[in-house]
Amino acid sequence: MFGESVHQIVWEALPRNLPRTASGRYVVPGLPKEVRLTRLQMLPELPEATADNDTHQFWLQRRPGNKQSWRIITNTFYELEADFVEHFQRVNGTLRTIGPLLPPEAFEDVRPRRIVPAVEMGVNTEEDKCLQWLDEQAEASVLYISFGSENSISISQIEELAMGVEASGVKFVWVLRTPSDAGSKVFSSALDFLPAGFHVRMVEKKQGIIILGWAPQLSILAHPSTGGFLSHCGWNAVLETTTMGVPMIAWPLYAEQHFNSKFVVDEIQIALEAPQRVEQNWLVTRDDVQKIVEVLMVEEKGRELKKRVTELKEAARAAVAEGGSSHKNFDLFVSEIMSLQKT
Repeated sequence: MFGESVHQIVWEALPRNLPRTASGRYVVPGLPKEVRLTRLQMLPELPEATADNDTHQFWLQRRPGNKQSWRIITNTFYELEADFVEHFQRVNGTLRTIGPLLPPEAFEDVRPRRIVPAVEMGVNTEEDKCLQWLDEQAEASVLYISFGSENSISISQIEELAMGVEASGVKFVWVLRTPSDAGSKVFSSALDFLPAGFHVRMVEKKQGIIILGWAPQLSILAHPSTGGFLSHCGWNAVLETTTMGVPMIAWPLYAEQHFNSKFVVDEIQIALEAPQRVEQNWLVTRDDVQKIVEVLMVEEKGRELKKRVTELKEAARAAVAEGGSSHKNFDLFVSEIMSLQKT
């Protein structure tokens, strides 16, 4: 509820009307904790948005709808963001936290090889090859890279990411999508947008594998060899990395993802934030990619993040177990619905 609460206030008030710190950060009012945002933690158009902005108008209309709702249910768990759950409920009405909504196997100590059965998406996912490759790697040595099923990065960003990861020497599994600015370019697959010779070098050096199409994300995150997750920071990704106990590099692409990034980096401290450069159209350079990957996967800071996310992993398990906060809230929600049928 952190991201939703910040999103709501910032878009209703508009950053141009918010107080600023001496360093230029935007101070978000009305929250249980002081939250300061940099321009990097917002969409590019947000700081200059005016009252006639369509998203601003949408949020002005959305809050009354929330308040009129009989109940609000959300995919989070109370212990993850208790202060902001309480805040959102005070502002918008009765809220029931019932997450993380993941398969039961995700919460077990001994997990099956596949947490979710393979799904045929019309392409060869090479799922077995991916999991077998992970079996051959050292514990917590592999970085999983995925920007979600609906997001992609630019051609230039693919090149910078590829070269930076290669320079780090860190093993990786990369779910590669067609770049966002591919346009009408003629290509045989997303591999065509990688730097020249990159794919061949990765195969020869056995440094990493690239997946085109659907990836068994939960199975990858649950694998003992996976030690980090470079993600767009969508909320499902936040819950998955928390439940699996894998620290993150937060690389947001859209509005709510920027606020989720703020949450995982500053509030619950399980992630590093990718250093996007506003002056270069939000590019993360290859040098910055190399540095942040090495910090997460090799240096002491990464081990600190791992310790923290492991604590939250246990909290997530407790929440969905019988007697846990999410388990109770789900039962309560069902009983509330049943009581409505009797009136």
